[in-house]
Amino acid sequence: MYRFVFYFIYKYQLIDSPGKLNQSRFVSGIMVTLAIWIHFILLFAIVKYINWNYFGGKTSLGIPHGYAEGMGVTSLIMIPMIFVVNRYFNANRIDSIAAYYEGKRVYSFKNWLKFIAIYLLPILVSIYLGNHSTPGYYDS
Repeated sequence: MYRFVFYFIYKYQLIDSPGKLNQSRFVSGIMVTLAIWIHFILLFAIVKYINWNYFGGKTSLGIPHGYAEGMGVTSLIMIPMIFVVNRYFNANRIDSIAAYYEGKRVYSFKNWLKFIAIYLLPILVSIYLGNHSTPGYYDS
């Protein structure tokens, strides 16, 4: 899935800015990191939903609750994660991914839906679960 996201963005970046391989690789790596982070948020929302609805919110998850603390934790994790993902997608790996997608229509309707679903569905599910795992709004 993340290889698909990488190549989807990488191919577009190469079409948009021909000859700029490092820029295409970096932008694609950032988008893969964002997808990974969105999936971590989904996982956290599932854990929070289960904690609130099945355990009454009695267990502490140890996650900062304020905006500033959350952004601090996010930046401490995301910045090194961007570099790790960019190191993972080295030239050899990019060549093998390109060879896999060679001759396939990368920008078909199905692939656009797949790309959007990788980002949009986890966000929507996370919002839904987040709204149903907080006190006050849905208590009856």
